[in-house]
Order: sequence, then structure tokens, then C-alpha cells
Amino acid sequence: MLPIEPPIYRDLCAVVPGRRPPTGPAQALLDAVLDAVAADEDSATSSAAP
Repeated sequence: MLPIEPPIYRDLCAVVPGRRPPTGPAQALLDAVLDAVAADEDSATSSAAP
């Protein structure tokens, strides 16, 4: 893979019924997305620190 400058961002969403929890695969996807967002925020915060 080659780095793309500037990075290309995509909006992702998942829709789950409000009356029941997401399926196992859907929950795994949501957890992975949340982990990736948290890691990205952590790297942005640590990059901005002097």
C-alpha cells in the first residue's frame, strides 16, 4: 500500500434495532471502529503535545 496524502476519510455507520442488542458480528465491527477512533484520537493528542 502507498500512503495517500492527504488521507481519504470515509463516514461509516451501522444501524441496529433499538429494541435488541446488535448481533455478535455487528458488535465486533462497532468495537473495532470505536478502538480505531480512540487510537486515532490518542495519536493526535500525543502528536500535539509539546
